[in-house]
Amino acid sequence: MPSPQAPTSPLEFIRSSTFCTMAHVVHRLTLELAPHLEPYGLTPTTVAVLGQLAAQPEQTPAELARTCDMSPQRMSGIVQRLEADSLISRQGTRGRGRQTTLRLTKTAESRLVAIWPHLVDAGSPDSLQVSPAEAEHLRDLLLCALTPQSPPTSDPVVLVDEQGTRLGTAEKSLVHDSDTPLHLAFSTYLRAPDGRVLITRRALTKRTWPGVWTNSACGHLRPGETPAQAAERRVTEELGTAPLDLQTVLPDFAYRAVDAGGVVENELCPVLVGGIDPAGIDPDPSEVAEYDWVGWDDLRDCAARTPRLLSPWAVEQIVQLGPDPWGRS
Repeated sequence: MPSPQAPTSPLEFIRSSTFCTMAHVVHRLTLELAPHLEPYGLTPTTVAVLGQLAAQPEQTPAELARTCDMSPQRMSGIVQRLEADSLISRQGTRGRGRQTTLRLTKTAESRLVAIWPHLVDAGSPDSLQVSPAEAEHLRDLLLCALTPQSPPTSDPVVLVDEQGTRLGTAEKSLVHDSDTPLHLAFSTYLRAPDGRVLITRRALTKRTWPGVWTNSACGHLRPGETPAQAAERRVTEELGTAPLDLQTVLPDFAYRAVDAGGVVENELCPVLVGGIDPAGIDPDPSEVAEYDWVGWDDLRDCAARTPRLLSPWAVEQIVQLGPDPWGRS
């Protein structure tokens, strides 16, 4: 059998592309559904979110974002709108590091029931203009395409010399031992509009310093990243919302510390300060056990009087940051 030839023009690619075909189907279904959903104040996207929450109740916003394949920022906006429309409610106390979960309200349940016939019709063979066998085959193909693939196992850190020159990379899981080489990292201190500083307690499952209170968020740089780019990425992953107005205040901070288990951290770790929206925080439980808010003076006092209550890097950083790190130029 001859192999298929590659498209020879953009128009030919568009006509033959599986991606374009699927995009067209999605667009068509959206147009068909929208008039039926609008009277109930819903859209295809909000129906998908409510449907996932109906299938798996009691999810946190971060879990729901992952389930729906959305960024935490986008899901945060959708959740706020659904709360305002009394379609979902939160369970648990917010703002003290406790996990809050989401559930459908009775109003949402009744609206999903009301629109159910339209959802069934939109996905029927007649609507798609295919035979029942073809519709079942299409469903199987789509489910296969939507099945999450195993993420890449590579998680490199960037090795550097004492001057910060990048030397190459090494696997994070392999490089941290009793003789960890110097590598790039970052630390952040983020405050709320009222001036209080976010501190986090490392998850109990962390390999090093489990359960220890520390700064707002920290992490490693990936190849090609700047400290600010790494902070934007990692803060959003760990805390469910992006940092605001980041500025680097200790560009040359470095430290070496040994965990109780003998694992060494050895990092060139620029320190950044900025802000964060308390309402958007939804921490990843595999990274953050809980969080709290403290005054900067109280945190400095803790670092000076009871340093063992904090991570070793936080203690050194807090001392060097001084009385007003957000006011540094």
